[in-house]
Amino acid sequence: AVSLGDFHCTQPGGEPGRDAVFGTSKPTAASATLAKYIAGKTGSSAIVYAKAGSEYQGALEDYCNMHSLTSVTCEVKTAHGSIAKGSVEKSYKMMKSFLAYYKII
Repeated sequence: AVSLGDFHCTQPGGEPGRDAVFGTSKPTAASATLAKYIAGKTGSSAIVYAKAGSEYQGALEDYCNMHSLTSVTCEVKTAHGSIAKGSVEKSYKMMKSFLAYYKII
């Protein structure tokens, strides 16, 4: 399987301002499935948009989903310029869940 995971942080009080996994239902339904899987494994929120490119035009995840490459964006909450306690471990857990979904690990 070919897929893309984009992993980074979100600032408290920002959008979404919490640990979350983004996916889309169209045109790549597998993105929504993958986002829900990772969110379920990591105790994060799954944020699934109806259509790629409708919320964040130019986002890597959306661009890939619009071109039939299953993609998700995983974000952990931490203030810009700092590393919140547990955020590295949470992001790593998201990465491992991404790989586990495809039975790579």
